[in-house]
Amino acid sequence: MIDDRRARLQAALVLAGQGDTQASLAALDALIQDARSSDEPSWMSLASRNAAIVAERMGDEGRTIEYLLVAVDARPADPATRFALGSAYARAAKHDLATSSFAECLRLAIESGDDSVLELLRRARPDLIP
Repeated sequence: MIDDRRARLQAALVLAGQGDTQASLAALDALIQDARSSDEPSWMSLASRNAAIVAERMGDEGRTIEYLLVAVDARPADPATRFALGSAYARAAKHDLATSSFAECLRLAIESGDDSVLELLRRARPDLIP
């Protein structure tokens, strides 16, 4: 099952690389649904984060945020996904939501000892770092 999902993820990313973003998102949406129905949050998060990257490259901030919210719902303790969501909210000029997401990212990164995310946050929002 994992090998099948890896192959499907890879195929979706190849489609995105070839410029067929709609087909890529359709494949990623199917993978997200499969992971949701199988109750596999790690795969749901991975597929959603990749779909968010494709949507961002398309310039569709609304879809980017939607996919990142799915990823956060799947793995709420992941500080990197919270950082990505905060960045997407900031690009969409949803500043209160961005600040809230970055603050949660900070809490999670400190709790988990994720220095790489703390460094990203330090660069993006030094005002939040104690």
